[in-house]
Amino acid sequence: RCRQGASCVGAQAVENLHDDRGVSLVLINLEELSLDDNPALAVDIAVVVENCPHTLLKLSVDNTALFGDGEAVAWGAVGALEVLSLRGNPGLAMNIVRAVETLPASLKELFLRDTNCYGVGVDAPWARLENLEWVHIDGSKITGTEDELEAVLPDGCYAFVDKQDSAALPPTSLLPSC
Repeated sequence: RCRQGASCVGAQAVENLHDDRGVSLVLINLEELSLDDNPALAVDIAVVVENCPHTLLKLSVDNTALFGDGEAVAWGAVGALEVLSLRGNPGLAMNIVRAVETLPASLKELFLRDTNCYGVGVDAPWARLENLEWVHIDGSKITGTEDELEAVLPDGCYAFVDKQDSAALPPTSLLPSC
């Protein structure tokens, strides 16, 4: 089982979402939850978020069978969230304008690459996410060029979209480590 105040990854984290009887559990004081690279994990994003503690800083559910309408998620339940990574989940859809209206204002990194998220990126109220540093929407249905998005994103925030110009990327020393 995961320890309080620690990070959980993979199957260990899945075990913590439900006990042996399928009863949902609350993960008290958890700061990071990674359910990445688990193609058998078919769960609605709303269920994942409602089972996360308010202390969560990073939620990563990349390359799973995650599905659902991101607009129906009670994002306020994870109000301290700084990193949201939902890459590689084509069953996930949400309008980027409505998502940005409700995502936690504490968000620093948003990864929606290779999802079915959609909408006009420049119409989203990005200013409310004043701490935002990275937005990855390449492979999604969100429209807008890198230049158009960076003009409306908070100062210092970088956008990664399809067909990006590598000359416009920040120096690799500024990219987050993996």
